[in-house]
Amino acid sequence: MLRLTDKKIYLYISIFFLLGTISNKYMLNFNFFQIQEINILGLESNSKNKLQNNLQKYKLKNIFQIEQNEIENIIFQDKKIESFEIFKKYPSELYIEIKKTDYLANINFDDKFYFIGSNKKLIRSNTIDKNLPIIFGKPSIDKFMTIREKIIKSKLEISDIRSFFFFNSGRWDLELLNGHLIKLPIELSETIINEYLNFSKLEIFKKNKIFDMRIKKQLIVNDNK
Repeated sequence: MLRLTDKKIYLYISIFFLLGTISNKYMLNFNFFQIQEINILGLESNSKNKLQNNLQKYKLKNIFQIEQNEIENIIFQDKKIESFEIFKKYPSELYIEIKKTDYLANINFDDKFYFIGSNKKLIRSNTIDKNLPIIFGKPSIDKFMTIREKIIKSKLEISDIRSFFFFNSGRWDLELLNGHLIKLPIELSETIINEYLNFSKLEIFKKNKIFDMRIKKQLIVNDNK
């Protein structure tokens, strides 16, 4: 099925050939529009080569008959990919521009390390990225995304968090790079996170390491974790 843009381009090319004394036999030969090259932008060499191999079956197909959703499943087999765009260079080249997902956190499932991507997928890893926070526990990706969104809306910087601790009750603790541990309630809002920031700046709480905010309208502090 040709898209509207492809149909217009095909029509213009057809008129050009007809006006250019090209034989009707050549005009009917779709080999001129067979895909000869598939160029992938935005991936490192190993992932790029693997994707190109998986897309080989589209070579020699008619460039006007290739739809983006046809190859979507193949491209998204690589969990590192967030999104992509396909550009056609007529008569015979495809350019696929890849946007890789951002890695948001490290997590361990069954003694295997993963990154959580901004595309809400788990990406297998052999190592921990020390520049990313570590998640302890087994939250769903959606639960992690929810607390992350609340933190982003608050005045606390994501980059200030060393670790996330998830409990079966659905509650979270946050360990910060400054050594503070924030015990958060199940019903969490960015307001509670902002309250921690306000309390932590007060002189009387300068030496405290634990900020227990699990009980509504109460703050319990402690010097040690």
